[in-house]
Amino acid sequence: MSFTVRNVSVEDIDQLAAIFCAAYTPEKTGEHWTVEKAKDIVQYWYDRSPDDLKILATDKNTSEILGAFFADVKPWWDGVRLIDGEFFILPDRQGQGIGSALMKEMLNRAQNNHNAKNFETITFMPENGHPLKWYLKIGFEKENDLVVINGRLPEILNNLT
Repeated sequence: MSFTVRNVSVEDIDQLAAIFCAAYTPEKTGEHWTVEKAKDIVQYWYDRSPDDLKILATDKNTSEILGAFFADVKPWWDGVRLIDGEFFILPDRQGQGIGSALMKEMLNRAQNNHNAKNFETITFMPENGHPLKWYLKIGFEKENDLVVINGRLPEILNNLT
């Protein structure tokens, strides 16, 4: 299959929300996304990401959107970092090189346009599962000295009193 990569436009948000829901199902992630909530997160990333760091892939023949990648950059002590990111591909189009092409395009844009040196992000999949296995294969490393923490605000506030 052939596809092209282009910048995301505001007109793509509704379709990207549906793709996000298809990619992040409860069976795969334990998360329960609705199209409405997915639209909120896609809109958040659309607003947050620099224009050149919000990209998507479309089928060359049908113009169907196949997946997208949003990210941001921040200054850090060791140079600019590409950070966070939301990266999703239609489940029936995974394994066809779309994710690799989007990743390569994103990294090139971050390096060339923002002088980024590293990409730090979080993934939640099992050690031997996708996508962590893919990230490790292409050169990412687990940060053993970092931990993702999460807490409910009422409980934290209660504990601070």
